Amino acid sequence: MKKKWNISLMVLFILIACSLLGLLTVHFIKNMFVQYSQVASYYKTYYLSKAGIELALTQVKWRGLWFSYGVWSGDDVVLQNFIFSWSQGFESTLSGRSSLLSTDVWSTTCTSPFVIWSWKTLMIPLFFDNYEWSIVESFGTGISYTNKSALLGQFTLLENQSPWTVSLGFLVTLWNELYQNGIVFMTGMFEWNIFEQFNNKIDGVFSSLEDFPLLSWKTSNDFQNYLVIANTSDHEFSFCLQLPEGESLPLQQYGIKSLGAAGWQKLGLEAIYKQPVPSYLIETSLGIE
Repeated sequence: MKKKWNISLMVLFILIACSLLGLLTVHFIKNMFVQYSQVASYYKTYYLSKAGIELALTQVKWRGLWFSYGVWSGDDVVLQNFIFSWSQGFESTLSGRSSLLSTDVWSTTCTSPFVIWSWKTLMIPLFFDNYEWSIVESFGTGISYTNKSALLGQFTLLENQSPWTVSLGFLVTLWNELYQNGIVFMTGMFEWNIFEQFNNKIDGVFSSLEDFPLLSWKTSNDFQNYLVIANTSDHEFSFCLQLPEGESLPLQQYGIKSLGAAGWQKLGLEAIYKQPVPSYLIETSLGIE
């Protein structure tokens, strides 16, 4: 009897152990599936977010210079070129211009000013791309520009240090070439009204020339004009440029933000792309790098 009782206890123990092992196995497999699902969801959201970054970079490659752009999962360009389920998608925003000109893409205050070192230059485009499109096939077509040269005399200097001597240059370009007679220079102290003075000088110079198109240097969208600020002193200086309310000009670089979503999982990515200066403008007659 005692022997049978011991065998029964042993069988009961084995059954309990097997049950516990089975429960642990089920729990382990369940956790493994949960973790796999989380990892898969993470990678889905990562690649969806990356798709938004890549789409914005494609815009940068094929479009004109300096623009702002946004796309969402319900837009035509996404529906016609991407396939994913109703619970997946992405949204992407690209900022290429701002009402505050500084080295920070996203800032609205002068926390990251330009710094121009001794005998160096900064080039600021006075126009932006205003073309709107809906599908990928239209990349690189129908590009048009808005001439914002009229803002030159309305710049407000922020965080400006002690006024040093600077040289200002104004370059008029047409179809990726410098326009004949479209270059004006001025040297002065880098103070609050220097851009107003320079604006008045440009008006005077172009008015005195027998070149009718240059009379519309502020308004003609055929021109893509540039402002060059050259530090001709032995001291570096820093500053930001504030534009009138509601106005904007190109930044030195694009800021791109993209958010991917798959089910309840969301993941955001951010990228910075520096817009190169056109090669034909790198060498200016200022004689400064």
